[in-house]
Amino acid sequence: FQEGLPKQEMPHIILISGEKGLGKSRLLKELKYFSQLNQIPVIASTATPHENIDPWAMQLKDSLKEDCEGPLLFLLDDITTFAEDSSERNHLLGHLTRWNYQYSNSSTPPRLIVLTAEPHEAWEQEPWSSLIDQTFHLTNFSLKELTEYMVSLTGLDNPPPELVNGIFERTTGNPLFVTLILRSLIQNGALFDPGGRWRAS
Repeated sequence: FQEGLPKQEMPHIILISGEKGLGKSRLLKELKYFSQLNQIPVIASTATPHENIDPWAMQLKDSLKEDCEGPLLFLLDDITTFAEDSSERNHLLGHLTRWNYQYSNSSTPPRLIVLTAEPHEAWEQEPWSSLIDQTFHLTNFSLKELTEYMVSLTGLDNPPPELVNGIFERTTGNPLFVTLILRSLIQNGALFDPGGRWRAS
């Protein structure tokens, strides 16, 4: 997308799937930040039932106008409630289906839609499966990834294995829970000794 590949070689709609706490919303924030650093406009919204997605959908429609130049990135967070049949789901699908057809048959510059949702069988079935070009599945940290995360977060190498194992057992590697526990340990002075090193226990 950033390198300006022809639209025929790019996915048009991407889904980022993962359970709660795995960082889907955080990833969208990073995508938005990275895109804006590279002068790519971003149109972002949330798809919860309490949010009106029509302004986002209108900008999506307007992105196909001839005077709309340059690449655009559209982010729609948390479409989980739109998985199953409902008037709200059909409303969103209508917007996406019309846009996808018109975009595929237009000469407009690259556009990319990134959606996030919790796992659901609906994403692998019609009508969603014909719209979503690519899905990325987020997972919990492994023990190795948890160790690397703790090193990157604290700046200290070689966290004690018993500490890593204890946090892993309590969180199953869920990034949100891991972060909350680490913050609590740091705030309570339980993670580092007076010299700023890992506590032995």
